Amino acid sequence: MPKQEASKTALSVAAMRAVHQLFDATPKILDDKVVVQLLGAPFVEQIQTHLARFQTIEANVLRSHILLRSRYAEDRLAKAIERGVQQYLILGAGFDTFPYRQPTWAHSLQIFEVDQPASQQEKRERLLHNDINVPANLEFVTIDFETTSLVDGLKKSSFDSSKPTFVSWLGVMMYLNQDAIDSVLKYVVALPSSSEIVFTFVPPLSSAKQVELAELAAKQGEPWKNYVMPEDLVQSLHSLGFTDITLPTSAELDAWYICGRQDGLGVSNRTLIASAIV
Repeated sequence: MPKQEASKTALSVAAMRAVHQLFDATPKILDDKVVVQLLGAPFVEQIQTHLARFQTIEANVLRSHILLRSRYAEDRLAKAIERGVQQYLILGAGFDTFPYRQPTWAHSLQIFEVDQPASQQEKRERLLHNDINVPANLEFVTIDFETTSLVDGLKKSSFDSSKPTFVSWLGVMMYLNQDAIDSVLKYVVALPSSSEIVFTFVPPLSSAKQVELAELAAKQGEPWKNYVMPEDLVQSLHSLGFTDITLPTSAELDAWYICGRQDGLGVSNRTLIASAIV
């Protein structure tokens, strides 16, 4: 059955992005003032009350990953538009705020936020309550990936599979079974040439802290189901037909986004982000 509650982990991710806006040094890895507005003053007060929880070494690394994956995806999106990409599909959108702070270069896109019904409903209520305008180039699509295929779910929308598309799939794969993952990737690789997907994945857990994080997600009703080694992922993507596959290293992400920061943010020593072009 589809989930009946909004994702608690999606809200936690938004809280970490808000912490970055309010308390981390400038320049920001991800400039996302909208997320503070989206969460609202009462939620921000809770963050301030429990700020110490967000400033441990482990919390800094996790927050960095959350910021880096969004920043990397948005940087790749900008390049994809130069290749002629016309649509932006945000799978498992959660409390992503790109459509509400989109730069002028994104105005030509048709954007689709895809998420499970309860999470999307909570987000739309927060948008309304906090006076955040929904842009004209955004469309909401409700799909539960465990019960409905992306193909069938997108049939309910104006999404045009004949147009080159950029797909963002962040913080979702580890919650899905392999059949659901394969279904999404096969759909994306069948899109027109120059389409691209950026997504995150989880290698097998190798530390007590990683196990603790997975256990916390399970306690919130969102257990991790999928783990994959980077080299196996690359092989799988090639076998599906993706042509240009990039897994940015920790050193590359540090050089691009972190180097020189004085606020304790740092890059995980594991490869967790991938991009693949059709």
